[in-house]
Amino acid sequence: MDSLTFVSLPLALILGFVIHRSGLCMVRTVAENLASHKATRLAGILKSVLWVLTILLVWAFFTTDTSPFNENHTITYFTIIGGFLFGVGAALNGGCAFSTLGHLANGNVWMLTTLVGFSLGIAGMTFAFPNLMSVHIQPSMLTHAPPYLLAILLLLLGLLLILEIYRLWTSRAKNSNFRQLLFSKRYRQSTSSLLIGFGGGVLYLLQGNWTYTFMLKSRIKAIALPHDPFKLIHLYLFFALFLGMVISAMMKKSVVLKLKPTKRWGEYFVGGALMGIGAVLIPGGNDTLILKSMPGLSLHAIPTFFALLCGVAITLRVRRSISGKALKVVCTDDVCRADK
Repeated sequence: MDSLTFVSLPLALILGFVIHRSGLCMVRTVAENLASHKATRLAGILKSVLWVLTILLVWAFFTTDTSPFNENHTITYFTIIGGFLFGVGAALNGGCAFSTLGHLANGNVWMLTTLVGFSLGIAGMTFAFPNLMSVHIQPSMLTHAPPYLLAILLLLLGLLLILEIYRLWTSRAKNSNFRQLLFSKRYRQSTSSLLIGFGGGVLYLLQGNWTYTFMLKSRIKAIALPHDPFKLIHLYLFFALFLGMVISAMMKKSVVLKLKPTKRWGEYFVGGALMGIGAVLIPGGNDTLILKSMPGLSLHAIPTFFALLCGVAITLRVRRSISGKALKVVCTDDVCRADK
């Protein structure tokens, strides 16, 4: 095991633990806004993007290596359509990329149906359109930015980071020590954003685009198109991430095996397939947008992210009009809970 792998695998495991405790989910993010017109979860996601960007800027400023900002993409119709389809699929499934793994870690084995649909959606797009160019590589504006501009951005983000850490520590529950905070059953959104941003940013610097939706897309594409490269370490990082979620679920005692056949398996499968199609077009899923594309200042990222939110919102509204039921998400004191 090389030194990068030695550091990356435990980091991915910790990240999985944090994501499970935070309840990161695009569907619940939109549901909160629709129900209460608040954006606690959305603010948390955007904070994660800022903290990943901070890590990338630190690297770029002190090493003069701007490669993290090179693999970015222009906006195309394909990326927008991909984001929308991914959002529709996530809403049908009841969870996005990370929350699907979270439900699986909690014992809902039928979420494997989502992963099967996701893989088939990727495979179908890859085999049907092997030469489809959904995006065009275009370096970020920061690739050739002068050092003083990087320094200004880094200074501003550094001040925000210091203020955020101070706020989180001084506003913690009275007499709570570090161990109690670490093993809290549910993290505050701002705390999880900080940890996810730092963990995701460092992992990107160490291993490139490691997110599991991008990994699955690359693995399946490598099978269909043998000349396409695939990094085995990204598969190991996926298992480490999921193991972190399982450990979190076991410590929370939230594991309840759901083996009984469910009527929702069809929604899981179709939702997963749409997410897979979207992952090819974007490329990657919401995890890639949050931890790589948006902090990397890719031109396609924000419009695609907005299209994803629209896909979720429209699907949730249609489902509510049909069933009369809505996903309720309540966030108080920076902590969010969801009730189906």
